[in-house]
Amino acid sequence: LLRVGLTRPCSVPTESVVTNFAEMRNNLRNLRRLAGLLVQEGRLKEMESRPADAALSYVALVQFGNETSKGGVIENRTTGIYCEDLGYFPLANLVPKLDCDQARLVLHALRRIEISRVTWAEVRRNDSRFVRHEFAHATSPLAWLKGWREIRQLQVYHKQSLSRVSLLAA
Repeated sequence: LLRVGLTRPCSVPTESVVTNFAEMRNNLRNLRRLAGLLVQEGRLKEMESRPADAALSYVALVQFGNETSKGGVIENRTTGIYCEDLGYFPLANLVPKLDCDQARLVLHALRRIEISRVTWAEVRRNDSRFVRHEFAHATSPLAWLKGWREIRQLQVYHKQSLSRVSLLAA
């Protein structure tokens, strides 16, 4: 079912995230578990000496991370980056084991993902909607300030993750 889902357009229902943040957090835990399935699949294929198939499992993990971020707020994107990292790091170790045709296939798949990459502007726009909603319903300015601080920390993490992805692509 996970692979079927990756063949279809994906998006987090932004309005649902904005109005029901607690449920969205539970869903993020479930998404991390699904990502774990792809990690295990990749590891199994590596143990079976099938590096090309393992690489495709890790590419699917990168795609999964990107797709699960669309339409979401910064927490969705952070979870997506976590999933992408789970795919990028083992993929970097497998690339030298691939022949030219296999490497081209992986590169083509990564380019497709890059074309549909979730933009930071989209995340910021959705996050602003969420913050406005929360601020309108906030009972304590301190709670709002704490949330703002967490968002700033996640933005720093996001920028660091983008730097790691850039290094891998090089």
